[in-house]
Amino acid sequence: MCDWRAAPVFGISNPTAQYTIRPSAYCLIEDERRRIALVRTPVGVFLPGGGIEGDETPTEAVVREALEECGLVVRVGPWTTHAVHFVFSPEDRTHYEKRCTFVDATIAGAGSPVELDHELVWMAPETAAASVAHESQAWAITTWLSRVALVLCAVVSLGACATTHHENPALDTYPAGVSGMTDVAYYDVHGRTAAELVAEMRRLGPKSATGGSFFGEARSPMQWNWRTRPDGSMCYATDVRIRVTALITLPRWTPPPDAPPTLVAQWKQFLDGLERHEVGHKDISGRAARDIQQRLGGLRTFCSSFATDARQITDAIVARSRDEQTRYDAATRHGATQGATFPPRPGSALPLPPP
Repeated sequence: MCDWRAAPVFGISNPTAQYTIRPSAYCLIEDERRRIALVRTPVGVFLPGGGIEGDETPTEAVVREALEECGLVVRVGPWTTHAVHFVFSPEDRTHYEKRCTFVDATIAGAGSPVELDHELVWMAPETAAASVAHESQAWAITTWLSRVALVLCAVVSLGACATTHHENPALDTYPAGVSGMTDVAYYDVHGRTAAELVAEMRRLGPKSATGGSFFGEARSPMQWNWRTRPDGSMCYATDVRIRVTALITLPRWTPPPDAPPTLVAQWKQFLDGLERHEVGHKDISGRAARDIQQRLGGLRTFCSSFATDARQITDAIVARSRDEQTRYDAATRHGATQGATFPPRPGSALPLPPP
């Protein structure tokens, strides 16, 4: 149940007017090209949706409205947010306090629209936020855009067999203001010689897009969100929260009873160096998360351009972080300078050459 007193407020409330509460629901429908659906009407451009009828739920209302206005059969997703918007309807000669529920949705099919003066158009989210007639809808698009961003370190594919929380304090160290946690996924290798272990890691370890093998991998997804508060025509972000959930992939070897002590010592030294290298990747993402938190926390701009301005800030930080990841691998020779080579040999690097 929404606490409407805590929802952001848009429009101007006339203290001498009597307002009719109008529950409403709108949906953000994304297509395969990452555009969102809008409805162009004789009075402006809007998100698909409208007033909730009878005992409808917000979900039922947006499903009905998407079909009537756009000819789209939609499946409502898990994301939702709320806002209050004070408007005056010249047609009804009524002041409304619109209590708006916004949800996301995907296309599940097609039907026949019944509102023939409504035209379905598709726009990039940033363009849509600048085009809609109501600031509450521009704010909703901006908030929806902030839901998730992902930074991948090393390679995309993941070849791991189990995930457990790792107790190394360095893994769970993140900058102030950033919520973070690091897990380690292990893939088990077997062998009695260094050559056998290398062959196992080449076969079972993470793979690059070109088919090359890696001893280890770090993935650092970042998720951020905020509440946008209007101040006239300007908006600013409040309660900016960002979380990094890192996953590091490492090999795991249980030495057999007859394993040479030298091989066991070399393995431990190698694993320490490999973990040190992957923690470095995690730390780069942590610093990027801190920068995003600080920059968004200080952002104040027009509500109509808030989505575009926020996206430009975060895109620039993410791009800079990716460049830093690449430079870090080059400077450490993919961990070789940190001890991430096995068996220890001069000039060896983390990515393995083709067999």
